[in-house]
Amino acid sequence: MDTVHFPPMHRMRGALPAIKTPEVKALLETLISSVTAQADLYACLLFLETLVKEKDAKILFSRSIVLLSNDFPSGIFTSTTTIDDLIEKIRCGEFVPDARNRIIVAFTSIFEAAVTAAMSHFNIQAPTGNQKFQDFNGATYETKTVNQWLKLYRETIAQWPNDKYFTQAVNTHAATYWSNLYKSRNQIVHDGGRAKQDQVSLDGKPWGVTAVGQPIKTVHNKIDDVIQFFDNSFGKFLCDLDKFP
Repeated sequence: MDTVHFPPMHRMRGALPAIKTPEVKALLETLISSVTAQADLYACLLFLETLVKEKDAKILFSRSIVLLSNDFPSGIFTSTTTIDDLIEKIRCGEFVPDARNRIIVAFTSIFEAAVTAAMSHFNIQAPTGNQKFQDFNGATYETKTVNQWLKLYRETIAQWPNDKYFTQAVNTHAATYWSNLYKSRNQIVHDGGRAKQDQVSLDGKPWGVTAVGQPIKTVHNKIDDVIQFFDNSFGKFLCDLDKFP
């Protein structure tokens, strides 16, 4: 397995002491905590993926899980995730890819919560009807949360001179990136994780699919990419919002 190096999230962490608005500071702290929790979970998945590659390791891990489960209160596992189901998923290689997909869903939820909280703080109403708001480059999008994010941008820092804020946070690349994450999130949640045409590529990257209808399997580098994106883009966007009058 490739070695994965997590970004230090230096921009968000480094900005905290300078944040003057308590609400924005609390928002950033929550965002850092949420993203870090997903990064920790992802690191555990990488370790698990390495652990279960060898036959003996799979047997050892399965036995350890069974022993641990005896200490859990009765009914701790739901009807859809029993200890036997978990062991079988680990053995056949289904657990880690499924968990990666769930992390993608978690990241989109974190982003949505952060946008909603920021809009509330700045007293900005969510878009209604078919309202569309442009990114820095003038493009528009269908995704609900992306539209909320761009409305937040349009009614706050978009009013500043261009050299006063970090335009990459709200350019076409950033908005398209989030839109694509939400498309995959919707496929994972609502359509059994089956890929659409615009998620297919010849080499299977980044969603692990080469044909329409194949199950989405998030490659591990994609998780690392999302974590870095929170730091380089949305984290800086929130820091700029703190300067908003």
